[in-house]
Amino acid sequence: MQKKAISESKLNPVVVGNGKKVVQQIPQQANKLMEGERVIIMTDGDMTMPDMTNWSRDDAQKVSEITGISFDFKGTGYVTNQSVSAGTILNEDSNVVLTMKKPNEISAFNQNRDQTNQDKIRQDTNIEENAGVGDLLTR
Repeated sequence: MQKKAISESKLNPVVVGNGKKVVQQIPQQANKLMEGERVIIMTDGDMTMPDMTNWSRDDAQKVSEITGISFDFKGTGYVTNQSVSAGTILNEDSNVVLTMKKPNEISAFNQNRDQTNQDKIRQDTNIEENAGVGDLLTR
């Protein structure tokens, strides 16, 4: 699957490398994938570290698998810190430590990021309900 096709499939492509040619991807295109799932794409250039902030262990493990570099996971849950900065070139000697926290310990997971949309839905619902009441009163 190419990056464009992955994006059009409502998947989340993550490129690990700075080359032009795709040499490997995880998971394979034959697998059934869920909308929003991360697909890790390895190119023929140098392997580069993605920003894994808020990634699950399973998603981080995909990068470990495709690069052949063992990651050291500290804690459980989602990535809150990584020892190798995003964009850094990786090699077999890279020492990657990922600090993990449970969702209830991460502020990004506890914020209502979509408050504006919820307010809009609430407003639309109120307008529809009020219109319905108005129809009842004018009959």
